[in-house]
Amino acid sequence: MKEKILILGAGQHGRVVANLLKTSKNTKNKFTVFGFLDDNPKLQNTKVFGIPVVGKISELEEIKKKSKIKYGIMGISNRFLESRGKYFEKLIKAKYKSVNVIHDTSIIDINAKLGTGNVINPNCVINAFATIGDNCVIYTSSVIEHEDVIGNNVFIGPGVLFTADVHVGNNSFIGVGSRIIPHVTIGENVTIGAGSVVLKDVGDNETIAGIPAKPIK
Repeated sequence: MKEKILILGAGQHGRVVANLLKTSKNTKNKFTVFGFLDDNPKLQNTKVFGIPVVGKISELEEIKKKSKIKYGIMGISNRFLESRGKYFEKLIKAKYKSVNVIHDTSIIDINAKLGTGNVINPNCVINAFATIGDNCVIYTSSVIEHEDVIGNNVFIGPGVLFTADVHVGNNSFIGVGSRIIPHVTIGENVTIGAGSVVLKDVGDNETIAGIPAKPIK
C-alpha cells in the first residue's frame, strides 16, 4: 500500500516535485500525492496538475491528524527561500517524515550522503563522499563533486559545477551555470548570480556575480 504525501507549495516548483514523485523509480511505487498545501487563497479548492489543493500550510498539524498522513515535502521555489526553510522546520516539528525525490537519470554515488527532503532533477551527479543536507534542490545537469558539503535548504540551479571540497552554507542560492573551484567555502544566506565563476571564499549574507565573481553592492 502506498503512503500518502503532502506537497507544501502548489506553484511551478510544486508541480515539478509532484511529477518527480509520480515518475521516479524511488518514489512512484511508494507514495501517492494526497494534495498540495498553499497559502494563496486563489488556489484553495482547486486542482494543480490534477492534484487537489487541500488546505493552507498553517493547517499542517490539523491535516496530519485528520488524514493520518506521515510524509511531506517542500514544493516552494527559491523565490521564497527563507520561508521555504522555515516551513520545512514546521513540517518536521509537526512530526512529518520527508523523502528524497531523485530523477532516474541522476547518478548518486553509493558513498555520497543525503539528508532528507531533497529534490534532485535529471542528469545530476553527486560523487563519492559528497554530503547533502536536508531540503535542498539540485536542478538539471548539476555536478556535486567528491568531498563537497552542501548545507540545508540550498537551491542549486541548472548546470552548476562544484569541483572538489566545496562547502556551501544553509539557505544559499547558486545561480544557473555557476562554477566553483576546489576548496572554496560559501557561507550561509549567499546568492551567487547566474554564470558566475567563484575563485575564493564567500562570507555569509553576500550576493556575488561575475567572472570572477565579486560582491554586488
